[in-house]
Amino acid sequence: MKVLMLGATGYLGSNIVHALNDNGHETTCIIRQNSRLGNIEGLDGVKFLMNNSEAIEKELAENHYDWVINSVCIYRQNDSLYWDMFDANLIFPLKVLNLAAKYHVKNYMNMGTSLPDGFNMYSFSKARLSEL
Repeated sequence: MKVLMLGATGYLGSNIVHALNDNGHETTCIIRQNSRLGNIEGLDGVKFLMNNSEAIEKELAENHYDWVINSVCIYRQNDSLYWDMFDANLIFPLKVLNLAAKYHVKNYMNMGTSLPDGFNMYSFSKARLSEL
């Protein structure tokens, strides 16, 4: 199975990458320029692609993927502006979902949050993606 993984360097995402790798699946991790690759770097069958719309589209156009898994999140207000949080938690995953549909990826899994929708901007933005 071939997986495009969003949010691979976070706690949840890195655990998903390890599980996929342990089960022999090929995983491409979309990463930000400042991503820390520490616990997923050097895994066999795992490659990295910069978070760039053109690069992601090229990857999906040239390679068949079975799944896109989204575990992207920005959740701390003091680390980012609200727009950055909204962009990472909603806009970016929607762009990738649109590309996945365009290139016939049949499965898209989104990791949401168990926090109430109105708890904070993080839970609000994650809930909007789940609704869509």
